[in-house]
Amino acid sequence: MIIFRIIIIFLFLSGLVSATSFSREKTRYFNALRIWHKAQAVKKQHGNSDLVLEYNKILQKAQFKFGLLCLRYPHNASYKLQLLKIILERDQSALSRASTGRLIAFIEKNSSKEEKSELYYYLGTAQKYYLGNNEKALIWFEKAENFSEETDYPVLYEIAEIYFFQQNYDKALNYFRHIYSNINYLENQAVRERTVFYLAEISFNSRRDEEAVSFYRQVADSMYLNKEELLKVNSLLANNFFWKARFDTASKYYRMVSTLSASDESLLGFLECEYLCGRSIREYTGGKTEDELPHPLIQAMSAEQDGNRYYALVRFEKILAVDPGRFSALYGMLRICRAAGSRARAENYGEKLIAAFLGNGNTEQALALLTELTAENYSIDRFLSGQVLAEAGEHPKAYDCFSRYIDSRKYDEKSLLHIAFYYNQQKMFDEALKVFQILHGLFPARSDILYFLAAGYSEKHDYREAVKYLQKARQADPENPSVLFQLAAALEKSGNFSQAENYFYETIKIDPLHALACNYIAYLYIEKNTNYAEAERLLETALKLDPENPAYLDSAAWLFYKNRDFQKAADYIKKTIFFHEKEKEQDALIYDHAGDIFFLLPDAEKAVLYWQKSRLWEKDQEKIKLLDKKILNAQTGKSSE
Repeated sequence: MIIFRIIIIFLFLSGLVSATSFSREKTRYFNALRIWHKAQAVKKQHGNSDLVLEYNKILQKAQFKFGLLCLRYPHNASYKLQLLKIILERDQSALSRASTGRLIAFIEKNSSKEEKSELYYYLGTAQKYYLGNNEKALIWFEKAENFSEETDYPVLYEIAEIYFFQQNYDKALNYFRHIYSNINYLENQAVRERTVFYLAEISFNSRRDEEAVSFYRQVADSMYLNKEELLKVNSLLANNFFWKARFDTASKYYRMVSTLSASDESLLGFLECEYLCGRSIREYTGGKTEDELPHPLIQAMSAEQDGNRYYALVRFEKILAVDPGRFSALYGMLRICRAAGSRARAENYGEKLIAAFLGNGNTEQALALLTELTAENYSIDRFLSGQVLAEAGEHPKAYDCFSRYIDSRKYDEKSLLHIAFYYNQQKMFDEALKVFQILHGLFPARSDILYFLAAGYSEKHDYREAVKYLQKARQADPENPSVLFQLAAALEKSGNFSQAENYFYETIKIDPLHALACNYIAYLYIEKNTNYAEAERLLETALKLDPENPAYLDSAAWLFYKNRDFQKAADYIKKTIFFHEKEKEQDALIYDHAGDIFFLLPDAEKAVLYWQKSRLWEKDQEKIKLLDKKILNAQTGKSSE
């Protein structure tokens, strides 16, 4: 009985201690959080200029407080997530440090789905806004979306915006439409206007003018449009159509703006559009002489149409000195030079106008003008012509222009790089190599050119030559992880495994978060049936950094297969196939691995299906023969080997 009472008292006191400890922890947490919020308030109020030192001091204090909490409660992922936010707020470069990687890995392992979503969202914003890396930001935001319990509209908005900037308008449109359908989220006026703006821009780029008009009309955020709102919407529409070189449509909206507000600016926009459409502007200038007109550009356009070329020329040139890309001034100069028979000057202004159209994404107008001028035997710069034709999808003609441009030897570095990347994009690797060789001759010590040159040889499977250029790139830039990784890969493919192994580890030493290097060396160990424990460690790192990467999941599945843990191998290969098909990839090896795994599970029927799928994508005839043999053996009950 006495022992029982002692136990009861002990439990009661333990409860009191725990409650007190929890209360202290809670107080410490809210004190630290209060300091963090104070820092945010300072930043919001004063930006990063006048009180940046005070802001950093407060942040430092908050970091110290959360650091203590993390030491006292080492298994609390929430505290570590808050600490990570503060670290990155103070120093964005910390994102690439090994210690930050370990902190991220801990939070991923020990946090709830909601906390994971918050972590990935914050890492996405860090990549997007601090480091300007939209590609990596997109990976983190998509993870945040996957772990979110409910539809997370801020995450969807970030994803949609990145797709828009990448000009992937189909995906951007799907996300923005989903956001647009959520009334509560769009109660935020700024978000509403930006969402509608993006929807309008996508509609413009897809040439759905009426839809674009409809979206812009909603920017006013009203059941009806008053005069001020109507003016705002029509101005937006007029300017957007103008800069997309849709002058006929822009003219209608500028006219509406002029009706609502008789300003010189709206009149100028309207008259520019009429002029660029080849229509007379004299009926709108009220019979005034050129000098009486309200703007030098209106004076110049009117004078050119009246045949007063010298007067127009002087004013157009003055306008272009201030605004070199002004469509109407370039167009006016082109008309004057063509009419005067000055071919060299006409070609010069024609090229400038084509470049201005192209620079604003107006490929259609650029191509129309290029076609018109070349039909009249005007000599237009070959590189510019190639750019226009490439953008318009006329690749054989673009190739011809680029070839002639290179043969002229009147090239520069920027143009050659553009052509080389275009050739790579079109899978014209031999042509790209020739251009990179020219660049290498011009800049023999440039590590980026050496790197691209090596990549070209790798595409041709000439790995010895690739190694030669990558060694030079390494000498020029010894701590570049991309160069080291490609050097390791080229050495491995040329049969030098031991050297490749050293360079893979050197890559990881410089960049501990280099998931590609971790996966590559791990897969090599698996294929060589050696060092499985190290392969598992490396794959664990790669999958922490990118848990949905099909290549990394496939490597893990293959490791378990080699260790004869077929059930785990099957679990991983299922995940591999799910994410592989989600990305719409066509990798024959993944399906071949799936077939091997399911055959030994044993599930011969599924194995055959996967091997047949692998056969669809496989291009190597020897591998196709091996797949046929596996399928036949499985169907006849023999071993797959």
